[in-house]
Amino acid sequence: MDLPDIKHVIWDWNGTLLDDAWLCVELINGILARRNLPTLSMEHYRDTFDFPVINYYERLGLHSKEEPFEEVSKEFISGYVSRWKDCKLQPDARENLETISNLGISQSVLSASHQDALDEAITHFRLNGFFLGLIGQDDNYAHGKLERGQEWVSHLDWAPEEILLIGDTVHDFEVAGNIGMHCVLLSHGHHAEKKLHQCDIPVFSHFEQIHNILSPT
Repeated sequence: MDLPDIKHVIWDWNGTLLDDAWLCVELINGILARRNLPTLSMEHYRDTFDFPVINYYERLGLHSKEEPFEEVSKEFISGYVSRWKDCKLQPDARENLETISNLGISQSVLSASHQDALDEAITHFRLNGFFLGLIGQDDNYAHGKLERGQEWVSHLDWAPEEILLIGDTVHDFEVAGNIGMHCVLLSHGHHAEKKLHQCDIPVFSHFEQIHNILSPT
């Protein structure tokens, strides 16, 4: 991949730096089972999950006039809040952040998580020192990642073409493209590798591959 001189890296959080796809599968399967709906394998989840989340819920049969999206979402979020500390960082995530920092490249996080939850998670994993900013959402429905990203980039000292967004979903690719940033995707998160390859950009399985494109020499 031929990249210009990248000055700043924006990370997605869930699935990209935090290994939480397994928890999301457990929680959504509990919700489905309580409604006598078919449950998901990890493979099916990674093929099905998408943004906006309301569309994903509709495909699973979890959004109707009798039970609106917001009610099911509250149930999922309640379960996630009670268990997210069972999750770990992706293997080598901390070492990866250190490596990029040592390259002289600044970093931030752009997440679909609520701002308070993101702040708490970064503090819990003792990662605050790596990031210029933590950009979450002001609600729990993952509506505004693009808007929040645009706002954040407008405050940075670098042009969008000097910024690399690293995520684990097609939505991350869409956000980067709409803002004008470069993007690479990691295949260890919430979207299957074959789904990510549809974006026609680099898809990596290891953090080390990102280091190679940021510091090719």
